[in-house]
Amino acid sequence: MFMITEFAARPRGLMDLSTELRLKIAEYALAYDDGLHAYPVSKSALYYRTKRPILGTEHMTNNDSPRYNALSFTCRQLWNETQDLPYQVNAITFRSQLLYLMFFLKRAPAHVLQKMQHIKIVFHLLHMKYGGFEHFTKGLTELLKKIPHVQVQLITVNWDSSKLLVQDWVDMGKEIEERTRILDSAGGVRRWRLFPNPVNESRLQFFRDVLDKDQLQKVLEWIKNGI
Repeated sequence: MFMITEFAARPRGLMDLSTELRLKIAEYALAYDDGLHAYPVSKSALYYRTKRPILGTEHMTNNDSPRYNALSFTCRQLWNETQDLPYQVNAITFRSQLLYLMFFLKRAPAHVLQKMQHIKIVFHLLHMKYGGFEHFTKGLTELLKKIPHVQVQLITVNWDSSKLLVQDWVDMGKEIEERTRILDSAGGVRRWRLFPNPVNESRLQFFRDVLDKDQLQKVLEWIKNGI
C-alpha cells in the first residue's frame, strides 16, 4: 500500500506515460496550423548539392535553426519516437518553382520522403500561357513518381477572389477546369488537385449573394475539393 501511494503521489512526467499516449501527445504538439515550409537555399546548394533542404514553420527565417521538433532535442528516446512525426502530421509547402521541389526530393533524407503524407505547391498561373501550364504539370508528374504515396495540392496565388471580379474569378476556374480535362483525356493518372488561393468567409458570403445556384455549387466544389 505504501509503494502504491508513493508512486501515485510522485510528480508524473511525459516519459512516465505509455508510448502510445506519449506519441498521441506528440502528434498534437508537432502539428502546426500552417504545416511546414521548405525554404530556399543558395544557388550553389541547388546546383552543386552542397546542402540538405531546410524545413521550418511559416515564420522561420533562413537564419533560424529548424527546431520544428523541439521534443527530439530533449532525449534520445524522444528523438527516436518523434523524428518522423512532423512529416506525417503536417503538409509541406513549396513555393514558386519546381526546381526547389526537385532539389528537395533529391537531397532530403530517405526517412523524410517515406513519411511525408501531404505537400502543397504554391505557384502563379502565368504557367497557363503559351503552353507553360502543360510544361509545368508534365514536370510535376515526373517528380511525383518519387513520392507516389503523397497527397499533392496545387494552390494558385493569382486565382484570388480578393483581387478579381467574381465573374473573372469564375471564368479562370472554368479555364483551369478545361485545361485539366484536356490533360486527363490524354491518359495517365493525375495525382494532384488544383485549388484557388484560400477564400475567406466574407468573400464566400459574397459569392452566395451574387451567384446562381449552379455556379455557386461549382465554386464551392472548387474551394473544397479543387479541380
